This record gives sequence, C-alpha cells and structure tokens, in this order.
Amino acid sequence: MILTKKELLNFFKTRAGRPLLVREIMRQFKLTSDDRSLLKRYLDVLYNYLPDLRIDTVIADRHHVEDLAALKTSASDLGAEVFLMDVARSGPGNAGMHDPQRLAVAFDTVLA
Repeated sequence: MILTKKELLNFFKTRAGRPLLVREIMRQFKLTSDDRSLLKRYLDVLYNYLPDLRIDTVIADRHHVEDLAALKTSASDLGAEVFLMDVARSGPGNAGMHDPQRLAVAFDTVLA
C-alpha cells in the first residue's frame, strides 16, 4: 500500500492530542485510552484489515507499555521497529494524550 503525501498527512491530523486515524479505530473497536495494551491492539487491527501495509517505526511511551514482547511482535507483523520513549503528557486529565514537545523530540530522534 502506497499513500500519497496528503493521505499520509491525514493520518497525523489531530484532535484532542490523538491522530484522527487512531480516534476512528478506537471508536469502531470501543478501545479506551486507559487500555494499557491499546497500541498493540491498534497494530493488530491495522494488520488484520491492511495486511499489506508496512510501517517502519512505532514510537511508544515507555511508561505505558505493559507487554513489550507482544508489542514488538505486533509491530514486526507490519515490518516496524519499536522505540520506547517519553511521549505522554503528564498530569491529571491527560491520560492517553501525547505531549507535542516530547513527540517532536521522539520524531527527531527516530527519524534522524
């Protein structure tokens, strides 16, 4: 599957700190942001519906990964390498949200 630049950018449009694609999958599969295996489940859904999709990198917050081995297996099904970094917002009311500055550092580090 090859995406145009516009389609790729649409994956990263955000509302409430979460990419729209993630929000839609969470809505359809009734996933909650406090689900500690959310990213693994999200990757599994992508693989089940788009088995030819290839992803190079998965960035996950190191404090929110419950089962690293399972996450790595799900990521490798899509061809991705997992990077654990601090990307979550801190403080009350911010569960499941990314900190824009931390995410920018993570992208800069991984894509350098």
